[in-house]
Amino acid sequence: MHIKRPLPLLRTTGGLLGLNIPLGKLAGTAGITPLFWSLLISAGAGLVLALALWALRDRLPWDRLHLRY
Repeated sequence: MHIKRPLPLLRTTGGLLGLNIPLGKLAGTAGITPLFWSLLISAGAGLVLALALWALRDRLPWDRLHLRY
């Protein structure tokens, strides 16, 4: 897959990474434990990647090189 316009991807990634700490602080003040917050962030990222693969009708490679990584 070749990205033709990397700037929107870079801005989106930077924005989401920049929101991670303020949202984590809000979650802490709401009483959400750091362990659950980390699980929620990781599960959300995995879900977004899974939906992107599904939308592109692509599959993850299960060869030896990728499993070792």
